[in-house]
Amino acid sequence: MTTDQAWIETAFDCAAVDNLNFNVDVYQTFYRTEPSAASLMAHIDELVQNKMLSEVIRLLLNPNIESEEAGYLNFEVKTHIQGYGVSPLMFWRVNRAV
Repeated sequence: MTTDQAWIETAFDCAAVDNLNFNVDVYQTFYRTEPSAASLMAHIDELVQNKMLSEVIRLLLNPNIESEEAGYLNFEVKTHIQGYGVSPLMFWRVNRAV
């Protein structure tokens, strides 16, 4: 693990302790920058949204994402774009919200 990776993990650990509404805050930030995402996510309950956010964070924390997760990540991106009407810009914006 790199020093940068350790700092990122520490930051997420602190956020989880300091802000019990971390997930809510991330989604509110995301929806402000990408209002159309709110309507796409309206049918998904909070539990599923939290699982989705956990997966985003897990992927962001993987320092070897390109070698270890490329196939999975490409599958998910393709599925979300084709199946749910997610725009490529939404992926960038959700990452920025996190």
